[in-house]
Amino acid sequence: MKLKYVISNTGWIVHKLPMSITVVWIAITFGCATTPKEGISTMDNPWHHYAGGMEALEEKAQQEAMVKFDRALTLKQDFAPALAGKALTLALRASVQTDEGYRTTDREKAMEWLKKSRKAQETPQEEYIYEVTAMRVYTQLKPNKWLSEVEEHYEDSVDIEAFDEAKLPYYQNRDAGSYLMGVAYYEARDFRKTEAVLAEVLGARREGKWQPAANRLYKKVQRIVRASAGYTLSDVASEIAVKEQVTRGDVAALVISELRVEKLFAGRVPVKSELVAKAPEFTPIDVKDHPFNDEIETAMKWDIRGLQATYDASVRAWLFRPQEKVTRKEL
Repeated sequence: MKLKYVISNTGWIVHKLPMSITVVWIAITFGCATTPKEGISTMDNPWHHYAGGMEALEEKAQQEAMVKFDRALTLKQDFAPALAGKALTLALRASVQTDEGYRTTDREKAMEWLKKSRKAQETPQEEYIYEVTAMRVYTQLKPNKWLSEVEEHYEDSVDIEAFDEAKLPYYQNRDAGSYLMGVAYYEARDFRKTEAVLAEVLGARREGKWQPAANRLYKKVQRIVRASAGYTLSDVASEIAVKEQVTRGDVAALVISELRVEKLFAGRVPVKSELVAKAPEFTPIDVKDHPFNDEIETAMKWDIRGLQATYDASVRAWLFRPQEKVTRKEL
């Protein structure tokens, strides 16, 4: 049979075939578009790649995680856990982006993938993964009213009907939701609620994946609460208290905002003109756009040991290095 070619109204070059053959060709070309692909081995399946992607995120290997989530979606289109995984990856990336344009793009894409995951969920297991991943996404992105969104997703996760928790390849059991709610309260600086919800995880009869992490965070919150007993933490102090490490900029803010160095030294400067004279001679170029700019300048004004600017010959300028980590000994 001689085949003829015609241009379709979509601009594609197609065969002009008898009706019966055309139907077969359409069925072959389009009929299996949504059929899941078969993996090349037993381990080459959507759930395995999803779990691998989540573990890669734990190691901060975001690119590797994306590859694994994409492979899961290749094997099963609209696989809800992998869609949620991609949302979380973009949210994590957005939280560390320094460029506002890239950050906005990643935030928007993260929310798009999250919505796709919500629509694609098929089982209670997948629904639970969506809810707890949504908690993590909102905690990372912190949009307007983010904490109430996290609380809502947490409540929805609790309301999901019972299912075989052994089928959760990464989260492993439903303690994950309580732990992640504790993390959200911690990020919101509500340490009392953090303690309460983490206590639920630690009080669970079973021992699992989330107890060690909950215990570490619980102990850290207790230290913060004890340190601030009878004292209201300022915004600066609560912001720094949750950090794993402090920087020179953080220390300057603590010294000025918490120790009130200005008042401490007030009696040592007898004449107002001398106080004016103690204004810093210059502002290092690397602190001009820093959120603790005022505190750093005040620390420099009082020439506090360890918080002075140093000359960097490579750039021929005096720098404060506000992002430089401070060791326990230096502090």
